[in-house]
Amino acid sequence: LNQLLAVHPSHAKGASLLKSIKISRMKYTAAVSYSADFFSRTFDPAHYASAQLGRTNSWGSSILRLNYSYRFNDSGVQPEIDLYPRIVNGVYAYLNYGYSSSDLFPEHRIGAEVYANLPASLEASAGIRYLYFGTSEVIIYTGSLGWYVKNYWISFRPYITPDEET
Repeated sequence: LNQLLAVHPSHAKGASLLKSIKISRMKYTAAVSYSADFFSRTFDPAHYASAQLGRTNSWGSSILRLNYSYRFNDSGVQPEIDLYPRIVNGVYAYLNYGYSSSDLFPEHRIGAEVYANLPASLEASAGIRYLYFGTSEVIIYTGSLGWYVKNYWISFRPYITPDEET
């Protein structure tokens, strides 16, 4: 590709392919995000921010993230880790753990999900999320069915929280 671009520097597909190869070979990624929710009345704006560092490993990938929130005149942080280990070719997992001593986040946040690539550019998953708020807990079942269409990802994901019998 370097030789192609030396001869034809404006070759768009060659430049695009070279860029995607360089990105896929990166061991580390970093990201920062910020968002705010504004309300028409009653509440002050709610602010959310996060910074994360990801790494590609021989077994899959990992992400360390620090979440920050300021809302209801209170602030809090939540560190968390995401792991995406490869199980076998075409099957990988999502594992998550987060902790916070702030009331703005769950004290413990745990997630696990298994993803499988299917024929016809489809992907399916099944998983569970667990949130513990100090005095109460929430269990959420989830899964997804996704379809890759050219450069787009179309996905359906329900979140099912069973009613607790009293």
